[in-house]
Amino acid sequence: MNIQPAASKIAEEIHGLNVMILAICAAIGVIVFGVMIYSMVKFRKSKGAVPVELEEDTKVRFLGKDWTVGPTTLEIGWTIIPFLIVIGMALPATKTMVAMKDTSNADLTIKVTGYQWKWGYEYMDGSARGVSFIANLATPREQINNLQTKSNDYLLKADQALVVPVGKKVRIVTTAADVIHAWMVPRLGVKIDAIPGIVRDAWFKADKEGMYYGQCVELCGKEHAFMPINVEVVSQEAFKKWSEDKRKKMAANADDPTKVYTMDELTSRGSAVLADADKAALDKVASDVATNPSSRVEVSGYVDSSGSADKNEELAKNLYDHTRRDYGVWCCDASICWVCQLFVAIANWRVRHGIPTDE
Repeated sequence: MNIQPAASKIAEEIHGLNVMILAICAAIGVIVFGVMIYSMVKFRKSKGAVPVELEEDTKVRFLGKDWTVGPTTLEIGWTIIPFLIVIGMALPATKTMVAMKDTSNADLTIKVTGYQWKWGYEYMDGSARGVSFIANLATPREQINNLQTKSNDYLLKADQALVVPVGKKVRIVTTAADVIHAWMVPRLGVKIDAIPGIVRDAWFKADKEGMYYGQCVELCGKEHAFMPINVEVVSQEAFKKWSEDKRKKMAANADDPTKVYTMDELTSRGSAVLADADKAALDKVASDVATNPSSRVEVSGYVDSSGSADKNEELAKNLYDHTRRDYGVWCCDASICWVCQLFVAIANWRVRHGIPTDE
């Protein structure tokens, strides 16, 4: 039935319920449609069948046997039997649902925040308390744009995995920063919505070490499919080591909260961040345009009221040469082309901030 193998007790119960309810529904379907088809063939009008007016204690011959039935008997029968069937399915399902909602006595609590389009994780207690990171899609853009052969973990691999110890109850506390998302890992039997302004929780306890994959299962925008979830289940010793290494790495990358930065230092740091974003934007535009061989991209001159017309004219030429040299694409008219407008906006920003345009 294409259900992933369970890696937790809750997942096993969910799979068992699925099989049980499917079997019951299949049996009901066979019985109901079997009786209906048999009756349509056996008692069809062309064979002279005459409807029976049921009264109390009427004898009816069916399936080779004589049955004593009446309207009241039938009404009671086809009311009680479905009721008992529903109760028989509801009791084990309710037991599993209650267990899924019981997040008490957790060994580890992790806050999960949904963003467009990535996941944020923060360990709230345990040996990894204070560890936090953002997990993004690791699938190369070339695979998404069909420029490379798709790997086996296409759209399933994240650049960082949520690491948890095996055999420990992990409580997941979810929320979202923008729109509704949903955090789901099928093999662990956990699925919980992440809603802005609302905190919800769920739990799982993995019985086996390994890497488990999931995805956002709530439509959340144009890159909804680019929000993979990776949960790596390791031994307790490996988890402690990972926690220590992660904490050391975070400390090494963290800024000194007591340091007072000069204006030049702040400007330099800000320019570096924006320059990286600038390059990423150019690379994305180039990648998108390169996927369409019929595209022609050429940067034309543009005058920005907040900058210099002469500089912008020279800037357009430099950017045009840079685009041809590094990206192999051309453009048309900045007044109508969004690609040109993006290039020009970046160029104007560079002029205003004194960043050389030939870098």
